[in-house]
Amino acid sequence: MPFEYQPYQGQPPQVSPRPARRRGSLHVTFMLIGINVVVFFVTMFLPSRLYAQLGLSVWSLATGRWWTLFTSMFMHSGFDHILNNMLTLLFLGTQLERRLGPRRYLTLYLVSGIIAGLAFCAGAYLAGDGAYCVGASGAIFGLFGGFGYLIWRNHVLHGRHDGSPVTEIQLGAYLFMLGENVLYGLMAANVANSAHIGGLVAGWLLMGRLVGSDLSRVNR
Repeated sequence: MPFEYQPYQGQPPQVSPRPARRRGSLHVTFMLIGINVVVFFVTMFLPSRLYAQLGLSVWSLATGRWWTLFTSMFMHSGFDHILNNMLTLLFLGTQLERRLGPRRYLTLYLVSGIIAGLAFCAGAYLAGDGAYCVGASGAIFGLFGGFGYLIWRNHVLHGRHDGSPVTEIQLGAYLFMLGENVLYGLMAANVANSAHIGGLVAGWLLMGRLVGSDLSRVNR
């Protein structure tokens, strides 16, 4: 008897759609870069006395000018200073904002920057140093710390290749840029290394609080 085709009369099997790969926006990263660039060109035309008053120092906090914790984060002392910081922010920001979303990412950036500023003031007070500090590097080192936490947690949970949110190229670029910034801070004069250390530690600890230990709240 020849084979006869009989159409299937039942319901087709239900197949769960593959979830789309979630991606966060990059609005906050470009907003931060834009603010830094605008403030840099505006402060170029400020008198040196006013510029110093907007920077962060032990004296500024002692006299109640707490807002210098914020203003100093968006000021830079020269073109090479802002160029290095903004290139680093562009790399780290595009990686972290997609994974954290804008709110947690901005929280990581700003809180790390504030803690970095407080670390600078603490070190300056102990050393009797009256200098002031400007630059986004304290907050950026907070992003380094947060990114490092994600790399470490994924290595512990998933291994180096299985399920990690960073590729080998990203990991290599991260280590290169972190090493370059640390080396620059050690070799160059007038660098607030205490702020860098404070931001790095703050970013690591904050990331643990923001995403938890299982990284289930981190976009891939």
